[in-house]
Amino acid sequence: MGPPGGVVDPLTGLRIDDDEDDDDAAKGRRAAKAEKPRRRKGKPSDAADAGGGHAGKPDASKPRPRSRQKRGGASSDDDEFRSGDAEEEGKRRGGKGKARDKHHNSHAPRPGQIGFEGLDDGGRSQSLYKGMSRGAVKKALERDAAEKTRASAPPPLEAPEVTTPIFDACAHLARLAETARESNLSNAWAAGDLAALACAPVGAVVNVTCDVEALDPAYGASAYRAWDRLLGDEGEDDDIKGTTRRHATKPPRREDVYHAFGVHPSRAAETDATALVKRVARFVRETNAVAVGVVGCDFRSADEDQRSAQLEVLAGCMAVARGEVEKAGTDDASYAERGSAFLSSNENENAEKEEKKTNGNGRVSTRAPESLAPATPATPLVLLLASLGGDDADDAVFLAFAKHRETCVAAGASRVPAVFLDPSPRLASAALATFPDALVSVSGAVTHAKNVSLLEVAFDTPLDRIALASEAPGKMPTQLVGRHRRGGGGGGAHAREWSHPASLAFAAEKVAEVKGRGITAEEVVAAAAR
Repeated sequence: MGPPGGVVDPLTGLRIDDDEDDDDAAKGRRAAKAEKPRRRKGKPSDAADAGGGHAGKPDASKPRPRSRQKRGGASSDDDEFRSGDAEEEGKRRGGKGKARDKHHNSHAPRPGQIGFEGLDDGGRSQSLYKGMSRGAVKKALERDAAEKTRASAPPPLEAPEVTTPIFDACAHLARLAETARESNLSNAWAAGDLAALACAPVGAVVNVTCDVEALDPAYGASAYRAWDRLLGDEGEDDDIKGTTRRHATKPPRREDVYHAFGVHPSRAAETDATALVKRVARFVRETNAVAVGVVGCDFRSADEDQRSAQLEVLAGCMAVARGEVEKAGTDDASYAERGSAFLSSNENENAEKEEKKTNGNGRVSTRAPESLAPATPATPLVLLLASLGGDDADDAVFLAFAKHRETCVAAGASRVPAVFLDPSPRLASAALATFPDALVSVSGAVTHAKNVSLLEVAFDTPLDRIALASEAPGKMPTQLVGRHRRGGGGGGAHAREWSHPASLAFAAEKVAEVKGRGITAEEVVAAAAR
């Protein structure tokens, strides 16, 4: 019972009408809880007394405390205070709030700071290589670098066995050097993929110039007259150092590079057709070119005006191939006379070159001697024809060449040569059936599985009517795609992929595979190099 004179709660025994006494009771309970002694960890001396050991010596069965203050016997209050500061410091620095000991001093210099004595590898020794010595970290870094080099190197290349030098009927060598970001072929070959460059020997190459920037100085491009700087002054016949390939990895020799000039149909409508044809005729005369091209029709996205311009350029370039300089728009009326004089003055020199231009098997790898004479309707130059844009373009190219051939035959020509570059099956079959002197060429694009039309052309074309044209630096074989080296001896990080005349060995292998009947790549190369 509670004291008299008040209302008492039967459950708690407290007076419910006195709030002041209730507050006093709560304060009393809090004070009693505050007076309860705290528990603290025993000191090493206490553990020694309890275990019967010597006083002042810690028990060997228990781990030693890491904190210097705890080993020194600091109070528990000081330990908790320092631990709280360390946790706050760790949280402030973004860590998990754990205290740092002397091995992880937050004030120690980090990599890149003054006073850092570790291995400066961008902080990786503090994470990936934590706990490793400096020597072990260096070895690990060297292993990583070697692994990256092996991963960036191209895989081994399985090239077909070809010993006959390849004759490339169309290669844009100046554009190839530009793609390789080099000034001449020697530097481009040195920066290329040595395994791909050495997969087959290279004989004669027809260097085609059909870009308007290379023909017209009005564009102000560095590609103007790039064929003059293509082979350089010296070093083009030297083998690339460090190669152990089965064939010499060197660019075509100067005497094995022949020139052809034309206006690509995709660029024919950009400038005046008459001016372009004039420049083509001039450069054909200056370089004693063996062919005119690439010319043709590209009707893929051309309107009526552009188609008319392309047909005008095509007719003018065919006139250049016939030697009809007046119809080609050339202002030099004495072209034939000067060409004959040039041929007479250099007859002996050309004869000596023809004797030297033989391969290891005695085969002549260059043009025929009669092709050195100036072009006339009776002895026209070879035409390199391209047709892009479907049946309309095929019909236009076919009719234009038919008219050109009729003119030459009427003038007494026995042969009117032409090469149709990667034609459609429709154009290839019509050209082979109508023009007995026409050839059909295939490029590295024949190795592409989805290029069904070119595979059909390779199957239908007789072996004695087929030619190989790399059209470098484009139309790469699938075996060379993705092989450009990103480091080491195969170019720098800026190296680009490009095809080359030696890559035609893979095109010959694909043609032999399509034709079957035991035909080999060697036979295809030999037939195309006749």
